[in-house]
Amino acid sequence: MQFFGIKSGKLNIKDLEEVYRGNKNALLKFAYVLVGNIETAEDIVQDTFVGFARAAGRKETFSNVKGYLMTAVLNKARNYYRDSSKKTFEELDSAESIPSNIEGAEHWVILSEQLELLSKAMIELSAEQREVVSMYMDGELTFKQIAQIQEVPISTVQGRFRYGIEKLQKILGSEVER
Repeated sequence: MQFFGIKSGKLNIKDLEEVYRGNKNALLKFAYVLVGNIETAEDIVQDTFVGFARAAGRKETFSNVKGYLMTAVLNKARNYYRDSSKKTFEELDSAESIPSNIEGAEHWVILSEQLELLSKAMIELSAEQREVVSMYMDGELTFKQIAQIQEVPISTVQGRFRYGIEKLQKILGSEVER
């Protein structure tokens, strides 16, 4: 779903709910593929929507809400990696898993076996390749839009995509479709 032209003076809770419902699953999947952790992905998406609601009150219009949200998730995932690289973690093998608060179909989408396999394979890609493949496949952004987000030439985006897909095909076998 594309949701264009939210005007700050006419912004209401119904508009925000529509944007949230129309984009949350795709953004959650995108964040999960980028960070490989469901709890962190949920935090990233929640922070993204809070930031969007604040920005919507300040901006006159959004020409591409999906692109805006994808960029925000991508930036928050990058911040997560930058910030987590500064911290040291101890393994807590004996800790119990905390169940997600996502229910129903959303929970199935995130925890499906195929998504977990893909996420593990995606971690093997460089960060740039992972971003391009995720934005193109999951975010349904064009190479031109991705190039603008990453601030690189379109040919660089296309190369990252091609090499990322080739690496995924090697990792997963012939299950990855172009």
